[in-house]
Amino acid sequence: MMYTRMAMQFLKKHKFALLLAFVLIVAVLLRFPFLSVFPPSMLQDEVGIGYAAISIAETGMDEWGEKFPLIFKSFGDFKAPGFIYVTAVLYKLIGWQEVLPRITSAIAGVFVVLFGTLWIKKIFKSDELALVAGLLLAANPWTIHLSRMALESNLGLAFFMAGLLFLSHAQNSYFKIILSAVFFSFSTYTFHSFRYAVILFLLATIFVTLILYFKEIKKKTLYLKSLIFIFVISTILSLPGFFAKGATGRLNQTLIITSDDYIKLSEHYENNCHGTFIEINPKLTILCKLKYNKFTRQALIGVESLVKHFSPDFLFISGDTEVLRNPTQSGQFYVFLLPFWMIGSLLLFKNIKEQYPILLGYFVALVPSTVSGNPHSTRLSILIPFVLVTLVLGYQFLKDYFRKVTYFSFTFLSILLVFLGLFVIRYSVDTFATHEITATYLSYAKRVAMLEGEYLKKGYTVFADHDLYPEPHMYYAYFNKIDPRITQESFAKIYEESAGFSRPKQFGESLFFEKGDFFALDCELNKIKPSVFFTNDALEKIEPITIIKDNTHLYSFVYVYEGSQKCLD
Repeated sequence: MMYTRMAMQFLKKHKFALLLAFVLIVAVLLRFPFLSVFPPSMLQDEVGIGYAAISIAETGMDEWGEKFPLIFKSFGDFKAPGFIYVTAVLYKLIGWQEVLPRITSAIAGVFVVLFGTLWIKKIFKSDELALVAGLLLAANPWTIHLSRMALESNLGLAFFMAGLLFLSHAQNSYFKIILSAVFFSFSTYTFHSFRYAVILFLLATIFVTLILYFKEIKKKTLYLKSLIFIFVISTILSLPGFFAKGATGRLNQTLIITSDDYIKLSEHYENNCHGTFIEINPKLTILCKLKYNKFTRQALIGVESLVKHFSPDFLFISGDTEVLRNPTQSGQFYVFLLPFWMIGSLLLFKNIKEQYPILLGYFVALVPSTVSGNPHSTRLSILIPFVLVTLVLGYQFLKDYFRKVTYFSFTFLSILLVFLGLFVIRYSVDTFATHEITATYLSYAKRVAMLEGEYLKKGYTVFADHDLYPEPHMYYAYFNKIDPRITQESFAKIYEESAGFSRPKQFGESLFFEKGDFFALDCELNKIKPSVFFTNDALEKIEPITIIKDNTHLYSFVYVYEGSQKCLD
């Protein structure tokens, strides 16, 4: 009896910690198992991040030979450095792993759950609401998929969550003020959208606090001081990232109003407008200038994009339309949570003077994705904590409203588990079996890279189309564990693309990434040693020596031909 009583006292005393441990175990089980299988293959960005991390860990330089850069040129898409440096540390600890960068993201995903749970506990002062929030984060389709791919935004979200957590504790502690500022700053180095959104969120919160509490500022003195300190420290720490070489490169590539497609579309509409009205009355063409000048057109596109981002369709029904970011093509949150979100949103506006930091965070989080076009789940990942608060408010209201209903919490959790089970089945079995998705996820790229390595070891010259699939050179380097020093030398020979992306034309003496006439390319070299050619195109009248299919073994993607067949004729 004594031991039973002691056990019960222990459970009662540590109930929250034990339930939190359970939530974290759920998070781990949904993030770590079968990382190389679901999704079926690492994408080019994931492989690029992993290899850059290995290059930094081994040589202190990226593949371009830049020493400890603050912005990684990568394929010409200018990646933020945080995820790469954290993965470099992980590489030093555990060595080369096939899914090395995905492990970084999975770890970050567990910390998102931990920090989010503790943050909700602090701001709502409720163990139950904190644990509900933790389960929502652990079992959410959006956070699960973010954590199973090497997506920089997931690490940025973990740092941002930590910043919010320590901000909620910061009023009486300079140490926590510094921690909050440091974590906010770290998030700006992990993903480009965080770089702008974090600073804007802090600055907006300071100004709105001054406006709302101007006549009763004493109530918010400690809070304001904490905010200002955090803003100043995090801004100073973040500034090198803003002014680093290539820091604006990604912004120019993703900003919708500066894109080539946007400019061509605007010209198309304006020319069509002129062509229409000039036939009726040339004076009416002034309407074209009013509607399609660069300022009006930008405003119209911005409003259209903002409406899409505020629509519940993205959050609860269709989700991100890009299968890479949303393979199940369903809402970013489970659809049964829609009523909770609607009620929580009303409560946010009803109590705007208390909830204004959440509302500000919500609006600011939409900016990076809004200026880039359609809702984008990685750019919008900073929105997750603010949606979480909205859902928790809705849960709290409905539980109080139905307080006479027995087992409300149990019913809620049961429904959540049912939706989670359906998601897991669909995510792991259904979605990656379709041709479109397996092709998009490049499930065959690793096999191609390994086969290239095998032929090179046998003394062959290997030709591969430069557009065999995105960044084939990086798959080759990563999966064949090529010494980063060799890669750095190879990057001296560059193939430039019109969109600003770039890659090497050659690796070492015997691997070439070129698009062209197979036989014209290889016959001269073939007089010295045999060669093989990897291409997406089936050549006429020649039998491939190997056909590489996707992970379902039904669809052919890459054909391998031996050059000696033609050259010896």
